[in-house]
Amino acid sequence: MFLGFNAAFFPMHNLGLMGMPRRIYTYQQGLGFDGLNMLVTMGAFVFGIGILLSVINLFMSLRTGIIAGKNPWNSDGLEWESDSPPKPYGSLHIPLVASRHPLWDFEEDEDPDFERTLDQGRLTPTTTWLDAEPEGIATIPEESIAPLFMSLALLFFFVAFAFQMVWTALGLLFLSFLIGCFWMWPRTRKEVV
Repeated sequence: MFLGFNAAFFPMHNLGLMGMPRRIYTYQQGLGFDGLNMLVTMGAFVFGIGILLSVINLFMSLRTGIIAGKNPWNSDGLEWESDSPPKPYGSLHIPLVASRHPLWDFEEDEDPDFERTLDQGRLTPTTTWLDAEPEGIATIPEESIAPLFMSLALLFFFVAFAFQMVWTALGLLFLSFLIGCFWMWPRTRKEVV
């Protein structure tokens, strides 16, 4: 696909610089476009064959392929620690990061007493910025419709800004700020219930 794509589209730049007009289905012979147009056509066929092979591979993998589990490439990054599809809570244990390869360092029997289990809702530890020493728990906001309203307010802000409706744009920007404050405002457990 890479070779076909470049063989199909790169010579088109040269054809344009040589003066070949765009969006025509035929042109006069003898203008010097024949060889490059043949290369473009062959590149397009190679590119199409590559796409066809990719589609065939997709359907064969869906039908007979093995389901990949966690970390099929034995990567060292924490993003490969999650299941597919991911669980709502992310991971059962808070991963310990002690090196640049935390997934290779992590072992399941490292926490036999489940001391690092996230069992109190959607919580995440906060640390000091320099030493990464744990200093508290940050509560992640619960599911809310506020992000939808905030994105709609920002959409209308940009539309108003594009049409130079300055006061409307400022009002919508302030509204999106208020919605963001409402969404991120910390609540006690009573208020959430």
